[in-house]
Amino acid sequence: MIKFMAPTVEAAASQLASNLPDGRCWEAKNLPGTNVYATVSACGAEFREIQKQIETLAREFDIRLTDQLLPDWEKSCGLPEECFGKLASLEDRRKAVILRLRKIPFVTAAEYEALAFELTGLSITVVPGSEIEIFPLSFPIPFAVGNSYFKLYILFNDTIGGFPYSFTFPFLRGASNIIECIFRQIAPANVLLLFGSARVQQPAPLLLDGSWTLDGTYTLSGTKVTA
Repeated sequence: MIKFMAPTVEAAASQLASNLPDGRCWEAKNLPGTNVYATVSACGAEFREIQKQIETLAREFDIRLTDQLLPDWEKSCGLPEECFGKLASLEDRRKAVILRLRKIPFVTAAEYEALAFELTGLSITVVPGSEIEIFPLSFPIPFAVGNSYFKLYILFNDTIGGFPYSFTFPFLRGASNIIECIFRQIAPANVLLLFGSARVQQPAPLLLDGSWTLDGTYTLSGTKVTA
């Protein structure tokens, strides 16, 4: 919200007059029709123009309202960049700048999930690797190098594609690719991100307390299970 508003011409003249001396020589400064009043009003109009410029700057310094200075805001934040590409509307460009300015560390799974929905409207589930890559395992499992306690599995709950989204991005790369690109930028260097779909049907957990046989079956607690 703008906290500074330029006065009207009459209010500006009154402000200017209030800064002039009092006394019989200056009493005409508040009397319409006098030469002194006309002079004060003329100077007050210019005084108002200065305040209008201050009002404009106050608005432009607010990223939520900026228009003329938006290119400067974007340049200072390194926008446009590869993840979003070039955005069309002023509203989307402002939101992209705000996202860059926030620079809030994303730590919890809920923070990652909220960011994905804010960006594209897609629902995701973020699961730490420590909750997946432990025994008993649920297959198929996408094993990857690195310490499982520093992995994050990003699972897309929605079907990729379709409109509307909360941002009117030109989805040249796709909403899921935008999320992946942004997440790789904000994730700490020691965190490995693994992307997939939550819609993949997972078999029941399999306890690895048996052994494979030559006929392609798995002996589990004395019971053969077809592979």
